Amino acid sequence: MPIFKIKAENGENCFSGVVSFIITEKSSEQLMAFSKNMISDYERRVFSSFDNEKRKKSYLMGRISAKSAVGEFENELDPKSVSIENDVFGKPLIVGADKYNVSISHTESLGAAAVFDLRFPVCLGVEKF
Repeated sequence: MPIFKIKAENGENCFSGVVSFIITEKSSEQLMAFSKNMISDYERRVFSSFDNEKRKKSYLMGRISAKSAVGEFENELDPKSVSIENDVFGKPLIVGADKYNVSISHTESLGAAAVFDLRFPVCLGVEKF
C-alpha cells in the first residue's frame, strides 16, 4: 500500500503526517478477508449493516488506509485495537489513538486517508475523472 510521509512547517511549528492509499478492484468480501486482522468488532458491525456492495467496499478501503497511516506513527500498533468511528457530525475519528486527526476519502476503486497530529487539522479529497 503506498504511504507518503508529509512534514508541514509553519514558523516555529512543525507537524508530521502520513497519507495512505489503497487502489483495488477487489470485491468487498475479498477486502474483508484481506483485512480480517485489521478491522475492529465495531467496524465489522458497521460493514455488515450496509446493503450496497459499493458502500461496503469504500468503507473498508477507507478504514484500511486510515489504519495503515496510523501504523506509520505507532510502530507497535495492533490495527484491531484502533477503531475508525464517526463523531456526531459524521467526521471520522480514531478511537484508540486519540492524538491524531484523520480524513478519509474514496471512489469506487481508490481509498485514501490522511493522518496528522491533532494540532494540524487535515482534509483529504479524491475524485475519479
